[in-house]
Amino acid sequence: MDKKLIDKKGMSMAIIVLVVLTLILVVLTLTYFITSKQINVETLKVSESIESTYRTARYLDYEMSIVFLRASQNFTYAEGKSKFIEKFNEELNKYDDLKNKEIWSDIAKNQFYINFSSIDEGRVELTPEKLVMMMDINITNKTALSEGLLGVKYNYRKIFEKKFG
Repeated sequence: MDKKLIDKKGMSMAIIVLVVLTLILVVLTLTYFITSKQINVETLKVSESIESTYRTARYLDYEMSIVFLRASQNFTYAEGKSKFIEKFNEELNKYDDLKNKEIWSDIAKNQFYINFSSIDEGRVELTPEKLVMMMDINITNKTALSEGLLGVKYNYRKIFEKKFG
């Protein structure tokens, strides 16, 4: 009676279908993981180029704040905007002469286009209480462009301020 309840032909067909469907599932899963890994690698490269652009912006902010502090050191309200602009440009030119300095060589190594807005009297506010300077900075990551990734451009306005007294 047990032999009549178990049909061996039906069992073998179910096992074959199970094995075939399992193999199809494994192939589809492997294909998905291989293609998604490539997409993830490109995503990581884009996020790395964005992070390196932000890191460069932070470096520039630090270096430009040093230039601003040196230019505004011993500066008084009576000297006027044009004298401050002259001092600032002199300090900035010193940095142009020091391209081998660690920060500038790091920026060059990372391959960035960097543009500063020129400083004129319209970008400097001078009152007896404080000195404020605005600077527009544009950073373009050349590495991302050369690797065919999305171009990373970062434009921002940096405001430097010194209070007198």
